[in-house]
Amino acid sequence: MQTRHRWNRLIVALLVIGAGTLFLLDNFYVIDISPGEIIADFWPLILVYFGLVNLLQSLRGVFDGRRICSGELLFGLLLLFLGANFLAMNLGFPHVSWLDIWKLWPLILIYLGIRLLLSPRIKSRSSSHSDQRKGGQWYRHEHGDGYEYNLFGEINVGKVPFSLENKHYWVGFGSIDLNLTQAIIPNGETLLRANGMFGSINVYLPSQLPTRVNGLCQLGSIDIMGVEDGGIIKQTSFQSPDFEEAEQRLVLDLSMVCGEIRVVRV
Repeated sequence: MQTRHRWNRLIVALLVIGAGTLFLLDNFYVIDISPGEIIADFWPLILVYFGLVNLLQSLRGVFDGRRICSGELLFGLLLLFLGANFLAMNLGFPHVSWLDIWKLWPLILIYLGIRLLLSPRIKSRSSSHSDQRKGGQWYRHEHGDGYEYNLFGEINVGKVPFSLENKHYWVGFGSIDLNLTQAIIPNGETLLRANGMFGSINVYLPSQLPTRVNGLCQLGSIDIMGVEDGGIIKQTSFQSPDFEEAEQRLVLDLSMVCGEIRVVRV
């Protein structure tokens, strides 16, 4: 993380020095530049820069012995493509029309389908709450009011013991993995909400925790406590027999627009 910050600071510093040098030369009539034209033509370099940052950050997993963060990789490639295409358009080079780009939107569904097909049915208990690994670091936010979201990437919770509390998770394109097997459950009722647009929601529960689950998947598959269904607008509910009388209760409210919802006891 410190290395990335040093590189970011170095790049910004070099850009500022370069801009100052160009403007200084222009003031002394050594060169003739128009700041407005430069900004109008080369602003897509901002997208290229952030695309490279996301791309390199996602590929660090190869060198650190971790798996590649697919959400961050995908978003980095998208920013690179958009930035390069805008730049080519501004400079008069061949570029792809935005109408043709829009025709490629089904690739998102293909990507998510392949991700669901290749993902393991039961994942290891390797995610954490206190040491959360999240893809799309540029777009992930956590608020003090118990709301956390990630536009592109992953939200993984549960590696070491942690205190469970009311929380709302949301992901745009990616996955939410909640491993509650080592969670410290408070007395009373705890509510967890997890929602997404495209991707998957996986929840792993301890075997004896009284739970009530409401799951809704607009398009895809749903598996709650072994009850599986798939198709369009599928909704499944579950409640433990001793839920109403239990001192410690968990309520799960899960929904996904397109993808997969899965809740299992491990």
